[in-house]
Amino acid sequence: NLELRGFIQSKGKQIISTQLGRELYRILPDELKKPDMTGLWWAEQQSIQEGQQPWTVLTDSVMDMIRKVIQTPYPSIDAYLVPEDMRRGKLPLGTCPRCGKPVIEGTRGFGCSGWKEGCSFTVWKRAKSGMMSHTDINASMVHQLLSGPWTDEYKPDDAGKLMPTGRKRTENTILIKRLYSESKKKIYPGMVYLTDEGEGSPFGAGFGLDSIPRLEPESLGKCPRCGKPVIEGKNAYGCSGYKDGCTFTIWKKAKAGMLQKQKITKGVVRTLLKSPWIDETKEENGQQVPTGRRRTEKLVHLRRLYSEAKNKYFEGDLYLADEGPESPYGAAFVLAGFSTEAPKPLGICPRCGKPVMESRLGFSCTGFPDCRFTIWKNSKQKLLANIEFTKTDAKKFLSAKPVRKRKLLDKKGQEFTAELMMIEEPDNPYGPVFRIVEGTISVKDADPSLIRTETVDGETAGAEYLRLRSQALERAAAASNEEPKGKDTDHAIQK
Repeated sequence: NLELRGFIQSKGKQIISTQLGRELYRILPDELKKPDMTGLWWAEQQSIQEGQQPWTVLTDSVMDMIRKVIQTPYPSIDAYLVPEDMRRGKLPLGTCPRCGKPVIEGTRGFGCSGWKEGCSFTVWKRAKSGMMSHTDINASMVHQLLSGPWTDEYKPDDAGKLMPTGRKRTENTILIKRLYSESKKKIYPGMVYLTDEGEGSPFGAGFGLDSIPRLEPESLGKCPRCGKPVIEGKNAYGCSGYKDGCTFTIWKKAKAGMLQKQKITKGVVRTLLKSPWIDETKEENGQQVPTGRRRTEKLVHLRRLYSEAKNKYFEGDLYLADEGPESPYGAAFVLAGFSTEAPKPLGICPRCGKPVMESRLGFSCTGFPDCRFTIWKNSKQKLLANIEFTKTDAKKFLSAKPVRKRKLLDKKGQEFTAELMMIEEPDNPYGPVFRIVEGTISVKDADPSLIRTETVDGETAGAEYLRLRSQALERAAAASNEEPKGKDTDHAIQK
């Protein structure tokens, strides 16, 4: 289907086109992209249904369009946008600078196809340390670097004079936005090139920094005071016109007040700055009186607001208020409404029978610290390294139901899609573990039998989990001298 072939990808409830999908759309003929042809076929179906023309009119029209599309030459898709599993080991990315053979893609890097003859030229997909340790190298980048000539590498000495290093480098460079400085512990952008020590070297290729470009910071919206872009800084989001005296600022974290436990994200700022600004009013003696400030018409809902007086968290709807261009202060968040409803439990703890609630890092038993049952949102289990569990996932797990997840990792690091089952181990201090349900594994253009991971029978695992949960409920009821509440009636897994 479109997702397995790399044309679209799912992000939560959204379906987003990939670069490959957009490339396919670019080369498609207008007959397939525009709704005109679909409208014509729909009209012909209506005519056939009403008996005004034979069904062959529709089939002939479809076949005529297909023949026209097939016989017309169209541009080719950029082969380097094809999903990795489909191109790996097949698509030449360039010429090896050591022996002249093609460079191809492997599982962990891009290497010379003459490796059996002893050529060790390799470009690793992810470095373990250094400036490339926070970015992934893909086939398109390697192809771009290897498509140009190699030349001698020069670097300045202590006096600033350019001196040869004895290595070769590519004339072509590429922009990497996530280079990492180990000394300064920060991310920065840079133009990099490939370096190579030559035929006798036992090492692979390296990367050199050619220059550091100045990139325009991302705009999150317009400043309500001067109209210039609002950009992200280290501690706040502020107007890019600060050098001209504009002091509009939204702090990422407040030092006091209801926002001291809540970090303001870029998404919140974008949402508020897209909103129209209106006059702020407050109620006095039953009438709405203007305050002299402007506010956003739109509200945002935040879940970790904090009451210093009551020493507890609450959630509420807030808007952004601003005093205008003459104010020396930044913007302020104002509470428009709040909720005092207690959050609903997601399910029953299989260890002690108490409710399980969502927390910042996971979904935990309310019997903490006596009970340490937790479903972590980001698990350290290698199988789950690339995924994050949601509230919906937790509800299903606590009901002994399987959850289908993408980007799972097997023992060799191969990605796959499958159904997960939560396995409760009462003596495990780190919480439950997760196993793959037998017969649910799928892999993009590969044999599922090659995946190396532990599997369980879904029905058996579900029945065992329900048994443990029933025992926990009985123990909880016995401890409180009550009849078991909410005793299991879910027999879906036990059928």
